[in-house]
Amino acid sequence: MRERDPKSKVLWVLWQKPGGDPIPPGAPILSFLSPSQEEQFVGKSGVFLARRESAGVRAEAISIYSSVAANVGIASGPSSCTLRQRLKLKFGGSAWWFHPLSAKDPESSPVLDHLIWALTILGVFEREQCSGIRLVGAPAPIRAVFRLAGRLDSDGGQNGSISLLSYIKKLGGRLVHGFSMASDVMRIQAKFGRLKTGLHPDFVLMGFWDWSLQPAASAKGFTDKYLKALPASLEARGARCAWVVWVDRATSIHRADTSFTKWIEPLRGSERTVVLQRYLGLSDVALAFFDFRAFRWLWARRREHAFRSKFQFRGLDFFPIFSETIFGGALGSNMPVLSLYQLALVRALKELQPGAAFSFLEHFPHGRAFNAALKSACPETMRVAVQHGAYNSEKTYFFFDPVIEFSGQPDGCQAPHPDLFFAMGELAGRLALRSGYDSRQILVTGSPRFSEVRTLSKYGNRRCPAPPERLKILIIASLADSSEIDLIAAVSEAARDLVKYEVRLRKHPFSRIDRHPQFSAYASRLHISNGSLNADLEWADLCVFTSSTAAEEAFAAGATVWHWLPLGFNASAIAELGAVPRFSSVMELRAALEQYSAGAWPRSDIKSSQEVVAQLFGPADGLEAERIADIMYQRHPDLFPAAKPVRDSAPKVA
Repeated sequence: MRERDPKSKVLWVLWQKPGGDPIPPGAPILSFLSPSQEEQFVGKSGVFLARRESAGVRAEAISIYSSVAANVGIASGPSSCTLRQRLKLKFGGSAWWFHPLSAKDPESSPVLDHLIWALTILGVFEREQCSGIRLVGAPAPIRAVFRLAGRLDSDGGQNGSISLLSYIKKLGGRLVHGFSMASDVMRIQAKFGRLKTGLHPDFVLMGFWDWSLQPAASAKGFTDKYLKALPASLEARGARCAWVVWVDRATSIHRADTSFTKWIEPLRGSERTVVLQRYLGLSDVALAFFDFRAFRWLWARRREHAFRSKFQFRGLDFFPIFSETIFGGALGSNMPVLSLYQLALVRALKELQPGAAFSFLEHFPHGRAFNAALKSACPETMRVAVQHGAYNSEKTYFFFDPVIEFSGQPDGCQAPHPDLFFAMGELAGRLALRSGYDSRQILVTGSPRFSEVRTLSKYGNRRCPAPPERLKILIIASLADSSEIDLIAAVSEAARDLVKYEVRLRKHPFSRIDRHPQFSAYASRLHISNGSLNADLEWADLCVFTSSTAAEEAFAAGATVWHWLPLGFNASAIAELGAVPRFSSVMELRAALEQYSAGAWPRSDIKSSQEVVAQLFGPADGLEAERIADIMYQRHPDLFPAAKPVRDSAPKVA
């Protein structure tokens, strides 16, 4: 702890209210407080809100995240072999592409949030010419970064390194997942047998049992949540399609009251599905889950200057922010599970030898494994991706470094990627070019998943509302529970003084936000929706969100949509386009709700709204599956042995 100069200017950075020393009069304050706690500081001189201050550092934080992820992959050890080469798989590709750092998923890792926060603190510290920083309630990695830089006015708290307990939890989760997978492999093979399906499809389709592929409700067959009508459209033109299906209870919506055998029964005897676990053995599972090469290699480099220099930017060492993702990611179950998924695909695809393959997870780790397997098992097969959700500049998992990752320099280990990308809208088409694609590889067609989106067709009248008798607010939540609990708090506080209002929460299907420790404080003020998006939009007067494609669907349908700016990464494509009102304080949100309740909210420009929908969803005409099938037929008629005439299509090239 440094001696304090009475004349020094210390920046107070608050995640919680100070419980000890009072804040000196005139001291600058940077607030990361919850919306309710922050209210008492808003508008005061010398108080800066992190939500607003972060705007100037977000691009830099993304650049650092991307740089570290790319350069750690090509870091070399004593043998001059890069990490990507060290993790090469016998069946093709590298397991590095499955490591959470390589994935750069800000929804499941706090790395990007912490980078944004650290750079926000540094920016205010330098602008206000402060001499020290006092952190109150800061996450341990943030504290460690500024401790290493010697900037802390008062030190204390944790050191920011991953704890032994975290290691044990990651390792324990890995072993539990491994035993579960071994059990599932045995049961699937007992029910389905092994190998040799006899199928020879023209197209194979990515599928995950019961969350992307489900039994059809009214007839035999299956419903594909993401590709929707595309398989039927391909078959209508004379192609044969089959799903390669991965069964994993850990990532499914498997019901506890349904036996495993009953749960997978619809897959039995199907001539259109190939269950991938049929191609695995217990020895494969054991080898994958006991492969700790990544952890051993990374742990050995942790104090090497050449390795640690990859984390240094702007005079700060950001290694503490990355350490848990680096080491915990190497101990968790992601890498072994995805390696097994790729191995099963390689074996299945060698048998199936399709002409083309459709995936819907773009550059996500499962999408990488899918494309790596295709390149290894059947290199002549065309790899095609169909966009499954909206993207913006802060969704770091969508981007590859065009030289180090996409092109695979300098070690020849390319990031697995599709040959052809059907973009949902014009924005995604432009963003994809940043990764290194040729413009001829990107076609803006819309996504079959959003075939029900129609430009301003349902709720356009609500752009200029009459005063509602009872204001009905729909919170549309994403998977980022820390941001969403912040949104719930903001709406609850802002609406509290309204005379008549209701709040409904629409959860992400995989979210467990109702189990968040802070949720109970707001549970009595809202209801959790179990209905469809259409039903929720029919009910709501306005929708509030941080980042959700469902909110963008609501905008396309003409609903009134507002954006709450999160403290961390901002994953909203529609907000990036500047198409919706944005709020960063409870005071602002409360004033807007009062204005809306009085019927004084201004009308949106319908023409500009239609242009935004084109940026997000493309044509939005319900013909997305037909359009993609037509393009495949026109470009590759050899993939349609029983070809039927189709109309001409003129897709946009990004």
